[in-house]
This record gives sequence, C-alpha cells and structure tokens, in this order.
Amino acid sequence: AALLFALACLATTASALPRLWPQQAVAKPADRIVYSLLQINLRFDNPTPKKVLSLIGRTNPDVITLDELSGMWTRELGYITGAYPYRILCPYPNGVFGVALLSRRPFAPGTAPHCEPRGAMATATIDFGGTGVDVAAIHLSWPWPREQYW
Repeated sequence: AALLFALACLATTASALPRLWPQQAVAKPADRIVYSLLQINLRFDNPTPKKVLSLIGRTNPDVITLDELSGMWTRELGYITGAYPYRILCPYPNGVFGVALLSRRPFAPGTAPHCEPRGAMATATIDFGGTGVDVAAIHLSWPWPREQYW
C-alpha cells in the first residue's frame, strides 16, 4: 500500500519536478497571431509593487487579470494606464479584495465591462482582431466555513 501511494504521489507531481534534460522552447506559430494573458494575485499589501509593474513590463501581456486590488494598487496601476487603456477596476466592499481586468486590446463593440456587485469578479468581452473573447477576473472567497452563511 505504501509503495502504491508513493507511485501515485510521484505520478501526480512529476510535472512540477525540475527537468534533468533541456526542454525545447515552443515557437510562436508564424501563420497566426498569438495573444497572451497574465494573471496575478497582487496581495493587497504587497510591499514591492514596482516588482509587479516590472513583471508586467517584461512579459508585455495583451490582457491582465488581477486579484486583491486595494487602494494602493489602484494608484500603482495608474502608472500603466497608457499601456493598458481598456480597464475595469472592481472594488471589494472592504477595500482590499477587489479585482481588475486590464487590456491593450479594446472592448468588443456594443459591449461594456461589468463588475459583479460584491466586487469579486470583473468580466469583459475583448476584441481580438474582430473576434470577441469573454475574459473574467475572479477572486474566490475563503472556503467553508469562513463565508458560507447557510
């Protein structure tokens, strides 16, 4: 039983282990456009917001979804408004666990971004070269029994 358990553990975690051989990089297809999305849990009181902004600058994603948006992060994200002009910021009632969706690409014509009333989810339809794609940023609540009031 212990050996079977050990094999099951290895099988489910092998992809997370460091590779002993080099892995070839995947090239972007030359015949089509590739878009990228970066998702970050900001940590509402992160002491190093400039590192997050640096990561965004290095990776240069087309769309960014963010969790734990706070007042401090709203100010910090103002620095990249020029690069990500299409945005929706959804504050959470406690001012800490909001979400945001930032995009270089415009919102699809005839659509508008939307905040879920509690501020824990933002949705938008983004226009990727004439194709509308629904994108969402969501910050899930703590599991039972923290926020379940049945």
